[in-house]
Amino acid sequence: ELDLRISVISQKQEAHLGLQATVVQTKEAPENIVVWDIGGGSHQLITRENNKLLVLESSLASVSFKNRVITDIKKKSVATTNSPNP
Repeated sequence: ELDLRISVISQKQEAHLGLQATVVQTKEAPENIVVWDIGGGSHQLITRENNKLLVLESSLASVSFKNRVITDIKKKSVATTNSPNP
């Protein structure tokens, strides 16, 4: 109906777009920036060094990170604790 073209992108492409957007917004050189993009199912860290993109991809994301804080640091159950915040 809207005639939109939709594509699923990789974590690496997502990270690259995040770095490009940050460069535009901050006007900093990419070599001076590290972008941490955390979503519900994955996260990426990206920077540029010597004209090469360095990307760390992981399945640790906001939900799994929250759950690890609750169980490993707060020593509580995710079944009974919704947030690691006080």
